[in-house]
Amino acid sequence: MSDIFRCRICANETNNRPFVITEMMLGMKDKFTYFQCSKCNCLQIASIPENIALFYPEKKYYSYNLSARKDSSQIISFLKQKINRASIFPKSLLDRTLRFLFSNRNINFLNEIIKGENIRILDVGCGDGLKFLYPIYESGFKNILGCDPFIEKEIVYDNGLSIQKKEMKNVGGEWDIISMNHSFEHIYNPKATLKSAFEMLMPDGVCIIRIPIVSSYAWKHFGTDWFQLDAPRHYFLHSIESMNLLAQQTNFVIENVKFDSTHHQFTLSERYKQGKTLEERTYKTTAGRFVHIFEKLNNSIKARKLNRNKEGDQAIFYLRKTIA
Repeated sequence: MSDIFRCRICANETNNRPFVITEMMLGMKDKFTYFQCSKCNCLQIASIPENIALFYPEKKYYSYNLSARKDSSQIISFLKQKINRASIFPKSLLDRTLRFLFSNRNINFLNEIIKGENIRILDVGCGDGLKFLYPIYESGFKNILGCDPFIEKEIVYDNGLSIQKKEMKNVGGEWDIISMNHSFEHIYNPKATLKSAFEMLMPDGVCIIRIPIVSSYAWKHFGTDWFQLDAPRHYFLHSIESMNLLAQQTNFVIENVKFDSTHHQFTLSERYKQGKTLEERTYKTTAGRFVHIFEKLNNSIKARKLNRNKEGDQAIFYLRKTIA
């Protein structure tokens, strides 16, 4: 077997299975070779294209929208702040009720480990930071920072939130939490990245990694039409096995794994299967729209069942720093 199919996680180079995967999100439809390791099951790109920047166009790629959306109503803004705070730090009965009814799924997974509002959080590969960092900052958690080497320039929002144009290792500081919220799959050197995270975390700190995984029904069912493959931007589609191995190699302990997949694993994968891009609608009439809504609801129910069975197509890994 050629070195091009040597697993970058476990170094296995025997019986690794190649796949040809098409870029679908932007509709460019270029084809790329990936392979799945027969030992740790990690699916990974064979080689990164030299023109990778072309696949992150600032005007189209969803993470690079550099304008914070402000609510026109102060009441709506207040309610959002209250819901977001309750999503990650529910202290009262009202908070717990708001979390149950309206929880913000983009940030609620922090509830597992948040101990107070002074906690220090670094979010790596955050893009413009609007989905994750911005609502946390608005909710009163001020000791947070984002970094992303691929943004055009440093971002400082009116509320004080800062996004630095840096790689994680160049940010410095000590952190209670380092999060990689759908960015770890874009990183070509995951082992070195986790080693840097380990060094930057406080004792007993936690690295939170939220990623799509191949240990899922969606990969088995949809194969190369699975929308989370996102070639060539996703360099690694990890498995439970490969994440366990990476944790062992970098002295982390995986404290918990939560599956949080959504209807998209069905809705968007079916769209890709039909040759449609991310933005192309699958319906053209009002009746078709209602059918689409029903399918989303049905697929959401299926996704929740898969999550309970630990077969969803994305998961959150909580890696605890341990000192011998």
